[in-house]
Amino acid sequence: MAFGTGVPRICWSILWFLFLIFAGLWIAGFCAWWYIMFSVVTACCPRCQTATDVLLKGVQFAGQVSYWMVNGTQWEEAKLYFS
Repeated sequence: MAFGTGVPRICWSILWFLFLIFAGLWIAGFCAWWYIMFSVVTACCPRCQTATDVLLKGVQFAGQVSYWMVNGTQWEEAKLYFS
């Protein structure tokens, strides 16, 4: 591994780890609670389906941040997840 490719990936991995600890797990936990509440109501209120879809993406956010951490993904590549 060359110096130019390994060091930036390690730095990005450290940043993603910090983001996972300080924000990613909290976001996923908050969304998980609301996802459980809305998923019960979705059966009788189909309009809640869009809310549960957004909340599910929030629940999966911690896993996605972990994936970025392991691969040392740069922010330019990671921001495609939010579009």
